[in-house]
Amino acid sequence: MKTTHTPRHAAIQRRNRKENQTDRMSFVITYNPALPNITSLLKTYFPVLHTSERCKKTIPQTPMAAYRQPKTWETHLSQPQYKTIRYTATHPLTQHDA
Repeated sequence: MKTTHTPRHAAIQRRNRKENQTDRMSFVITYNPALPNITSLLKTYFPVLHTSERCKKTIPQTPMAAYRQPKTWETHLSQPQYKTIRYTATHPLTQHDA
């Protein structure tokens, strides 16, 4: 629905977002094009998890597949390997004459 078709009083009304939220667990995995379809695997093998009462209580619904963006060479190279230590002089160096 576009906002031009929605009356103003309906558009500014507060909505309860809890109705649309589910308690589904996220299965986070780093994206790789070589991987098979994770969503179909989760749906296929989810009944195996429900054979255990403990797993059934912990994971009541099919987990949602969420893909994490893989690290690129740029992110690997831009992070410093070692912390840089900066030395600051607390007092100026002076020469003492004997």
